[in-house]
Amino acid sequence: MKKGIKIVVAAAFILLTSYGFSVAGEDSALSIVVKSKASVRGDKIYLKDIAQIKGERNITQKIGSVCLGSSSRPGNTRSLKGERILTILRSKRFWPVNATITSPETVEVTRRSRIVSKEWYKDLFYRYVADRIEDNADFSISNFKVTGNRPVPEGAVTQKIADNSNKKMLGYMSVTAFVYIDNKREQRVMLSGWVNVYKKVFCAVRTLKRNEVVTENDVKLVRKDISKLPLNIVSDAKAVMGQRLKHYVRSGEYLRGDMLEDVPVVNKGDHVVIVAESVALRVTVIGKTLEEGCPGDMIKVKNSVSKKIISARVIDASTVKVQF
Repeated sequence: MKKGIKIVVAAAFILLTSYGFSVAGEDSALSIVVKSKASVRGDKIYLKDIAQIKGERNITQKIGSVCLGSSSRPGNTRSLKGERILTILRSKRFWPVNATITSPETVEVTRRSRIVSKEWYKDLFYRYVADRIEDNADFSISNFKVTGNRPVPEGAVTQKIADNSNKKMLGYMSVTAFVYIDNKREQRVMLSGWVNVYKKVFCAVRTLKRNEVVTENDVKLVRKDISKLPLNIVSDAKAVMGQRLKHYVRSGEYLRGDMLEDVPVVNKGDHVVIVAESVALRVTVIGKTLEEGCPGDMIKVKNSVSKKIISARVIDASTVKVQF
């Protein structure tokens, strides 16, 4: 068939053109010109999205609302065949026989989209940590990453993070975030980063030796990033002052809980009263400690009368107690 030859089909003419086709009716009351490229916002493609429609208002609204298929994923493009568009339109009962439609052979339809920025996600992550961190501590976020971030449809963006209140807001953290567009869930991403937490902890102001008892002149509070320090670092004065060091501590070194111990109230070789008692009877005898100990500790004690070595619980600096 040569271009320009007219073929009558159902009271309409199909005109082959250099770029597609045209279907024209006598005394056309409806004119449709389909674009070669178009974009849509939603997940459906309607004729009004890809064509200029002229005619009476009631018929143009009906024709414009005809769905031609699903759109692609946000940011992607789908091709529609011009002949397929004509077939869909002519299948409608309200399709007028005197309509004129001009279309290219192929229509490229792109789904409009947006990318949620990394800064937006970082702010979301920051607020999540800020709402849950202990004691409203000072903190910062480093090495922040977003995994799974893809284009999403246009629209109002809201978000929700899957709550995991058991997670400690310290060091490496990862959470799952859901992105909603116009209240419809569109995307799931993984947010991760390092939470740097700054806190004042006790550090030695001079070299401290093993068995020294810590005083306020031996230590000072220094602001540190505790995310990179052991969990048992000490920031409470009650846990430091009056405690004895288990080993050597360098000047400037932070103190940990496992470096400290209570000062013994009895030392090895002390003479103490050994008490054994029941509801009806109390017996005491002098003994000699073979170990040092704090209140509540079980230590070895030698009975000065029987010369037997027994285990006794430290009560205070002069008394130990055995089970009767």
